[in-house]
Amino acid sequence: MAATPDEIKYQSNLFAGMMTELKIRLFSMRQLVKDNQLHHPQIIHEICDLQIRMCCEVVALACLMAHEDIASARAQKAYEPSVMMKGLELLHPDFFPKPAKVEWADSVGRGQFHIAPGNPSAITQKEVVKLWSSLGGRLHRGTLKALRSGERPVQSEYPEVDQQIAKFEALLEHHYVISRDRSWVFLCNGRLDEPTEHVECWLASAVAVE
Repeated sequence: MAATPDEIKYQSNLFAGMMTELKIRLFSMRQLVKDNQLHHPQIIHEICDLQIRMCCEVVALACLMAHEDIASARAQKAYEPSVMMKGLELLHPDFFPKPAKVEWADSVGRGQFHIAPGNPSAITQKEVVKLWSSLGGRLHRGTLKALRSGERPVQSEYPEVDQQIAKFEALLEHHYVISRDRSWVFLCNGRLDEPTEHVECWLASAVAVE
């Protein structure tokens, strides 16, 4: 059964709320790395590893909220991004948020727009799943064998953390989500230049362009 307009609007509000949570986590990590003299480097790395993994879960949950009308019971009970998003992908291959550039088309008609591809460096569905999985093992202190071999040296710089945050920011900056029947679209502005402001999300009708 197709979602009603009120249900779709409710889903868009939930989606915007999750994206606002993502924004808060990203800015918190940016501030933590910036004030790196206040904490031991290894602690900063471990905090960021946990938060980035949480960001992966937030994105997956946001996808479920945007497409709650088609999400399976198994997906709604899961916490792993791979499980949450696999079920959606089987029903709607284009469920994942896509970086976008909105081009207003005043010559076509008031309030109409085109959606063009956005930042190509934005994190993808596959990268979210892979990143969440790879960070899991780093949230443990490690084995005695690993400690003796020095396999996990302390790092005082954060290039990998910066890169991971940047990929989420590239998606969050401007993106869209389209319904399975392509009748509606969420347009979202992360407002990255305003750290304390909520992510904005608009609901619009979608029309295919031949």
